[in-house]
Amino acid sequence: MAFADLLLEALRAARNSGTVQNLKDRRHDLYTTVWRER
Repeated sequence: MAFADLLLEALRAARNSGTVQNLKDRRHDLYTTVWRER
């Protein structure tokens, strides 16, 4: 079990201006998302 303090504003800043932005850096030619209806 782990406990940590989380600063939501720091998390938002890291997501918006971090060095690795997972969704923006994704290679769409290699990985695609296919959504199926339920």
